[in-house]
Amino acid sequence: MRKLPFRELVNFRDLGGYKGADGRPIKEGLIYRSGGLYLLNDEELRRFHELKVAFVLDLRSKGEVAAQPDPELPGVQMLQHSGLNHKSGAEIDFSPAGMARVGGEGEEQLRQFLGYYEELPLENDSFQILLQEMCRLSAPILFHCASGKDRTGVAAMLVLYLLGVDPETIMEDYMLSNDFLRENIARELDSRADIVEKDPAAKTLSLMKEGVVPEAGGSALKAILNAAPDAVSFFEKEYGISADELRRIRDFYLE
Repeated sequence: MRKLPFRELVNFRDLGGYKGADGRPIKEGLIYRSGGLYLLNDEELRRFHELKVAFVLDLRSKGEVAAQPDPELPGVQMLQHSGLNHKSGAEIDFSPAGMARVGGEGEEQLRQFLGYYEELPLENDSFQILLQEMCRLSAPILFHCASGKDRTGVAAMLVLYLLGVDPETIMEDYMLSNDFLRENIARELDSRADIVEKDPAAKTLSLMKEGVVPEAGGSALKAILNAAPDAVSFFEKEYGISADELRRIRDFYLE
């Protein structure tokens, strides 16, 4: 993973450098992940244009986009499709009120969230859009949500698994968001110190609100690994990517 010259709160990263299939590293400058592009200041926006990104997938909901739209990016194909669609078709609500629940309500909220993470990587229309762009060998591409940690984190799991990165490294990449967002996490935990010290579920929800937790990432990754015996079978079964297409994708994005 190559860190880029953006403020840490933007959670902007190049997935290049991770070792993929047959020990070949992912090429740098082809696949980026980040928080919302509305977070970019003028200097960061200039740096973004220098990356010559061709395709951006915004994984936020329509309501999030309306409230904080990304900047206009001339020459960039931009698509929005919520990454948090429940199988019922309803968008999942990660509201501040929900993340602040305590006691039994907090435990139930956490249980539901972990269930959502098990569903996220499977038959997800927004991730289908991203993976089909990779089938078209689009580059450079960027995918993002609001903080670049949950929806973006699971999308990155799929991209890295597609390219043959090992599960341990995939999980490490997911958890890296906590390094980028540590100030937000510390502020959240400090503001609820009296609660989180006594309520484990409330602490986990607070960590999920501003960062990521291994329970959530582990649920998503386990769902991926348990869905099929290997990456070839998984992507053919879940996303309709054939073995030949997978080889072509890897030859393009890997050294």
